[in-house]
Amino acid sequence: MKRILLNFLFLTLILFTIIYCKKENETVEEENIYNAYVKGNPNNIYHSKYSNVVKIQGRYVEKTNNSFYLTLGGREEYKYDENYNIFEAIRFGSLQRVAEIIEADNSQIEAEFDNNGESEYNEFTDDIYIIDGANPLSFAVFYRDMGIFQYLLDNINDESVLLHRDEDGWNAFAYACGFGTVDIIKALIQKYPDFVNWKNDSGANGLHMAALHGNIPVLDYLVNDLKMDINSTDDEGKGVLYYAKKDEETEDALIKLGAKRKDYDYDEDEDDY
Repeated sequence: MKRILLNFLFLTLILFTIIYCKKENETVEEENIYNAYVKGNPNNIYHSKYSNVVKIQGRYVEKTNNSFYLTLGGREEYKYDENYNIFEAIRFGSLQRVAEIIEADNSQIEAEFDNNGESEYNEFTDDIYIIDGANPLSFAVFYRDMGIFQYLLDNINDESVLLHRDEDGWNAFAYACGFGTVDIIKALIQKYPDFVNWKNDSGANGLHMAALHGNIPVLDYLVNDLKMDINSTDDEGKGVLYYAKKDEETEDALIKLGAKRKDYDYDEDEDDY
């Protein structure tokens, strides 16, 4: 009798384990996580379309395995404050607040960043920049927040907003080349293919901007996929190696892609250009 009872308990335990494991496996499937999470508690995720990760049992789980999310590790809502303006919301990674602002007043998508000439820190380059005049789309690229960036991109219907330039003549494509990722550049090109022809007032293009800020991961895509000329120069004849500012790693990447020194490029024996 005791053996029968033990066998029964053992089988029950095995059955329970199988059922539990099956449910656990279901929860790690992207679609099941996504649906159950969003529908189960709308406060857990702020936007079902533009949030890249979901939080399950205290941990963030990526919903996709493409290169962007591997590079950035997904996104999560960072800080929320109902008093944030659109740039503060982007700076603090609050897609919820960005969406609230745009849905209440779509003209905010045309806002221009005014920091009174004060610099803005970029954690990916570990440097500071003056980016006054940037619109929310460029600002989201500067912070590499794909969720907010894609939300804004999808809500832009006016070409002038898409092509907006900051006070230095940079548009969203220039920001993407300087500070963004291949995925951000792809999204912009898909929306507006002529972005690839952008130049600033000095004739520098997106490839020069990538070299200037040492954004090595995008160089191959710009040259081999978008067919940007690795030996293109600005209006003064400065090539990509000049813009690389003697950064050895960036220079090596550019040379591997076929960059050749120009007459205007600095002398290797000199300390300055």
